[in-house]
Amino acid sequence: MTGYDAPLRRFFAEAVQHHLMDWAIKFRPIPPRSPHLNGKVERTQRADREEFWDTIDPADPDIEMRLSEWQHHWNWHRPHTALGYHAPCSRFARAAQ
Repeated sequence: MTGYDAPLRRFFAEAVQHHLMDWAIKFRPIPPRSPHLNGKVERTQRADREEFWDTIDPADPDIEMRLSEWQHHWNWHRPHTALGYHAPCSRFARAAQ
């Protein structure tokens, strides 16, 4: 391997790659230092940090329950500007009708 493929293969877990292939999800690595290609990931990580991780104690024994509640809130209730201030699930439900 050459270029950025060699370190990426070492970094990106092979098991994850196999799961992606099983689910027919294309893995498209981006070159290092390409924030203009990684904006959506950076945005959601920022929102996760500001709206969830900064509000809880990661050592809380109920962390799994809190994370599950957050995921439900994110997908069913939280308005997303990219979706016209609708939650992803409500937007999906309208599209399915």
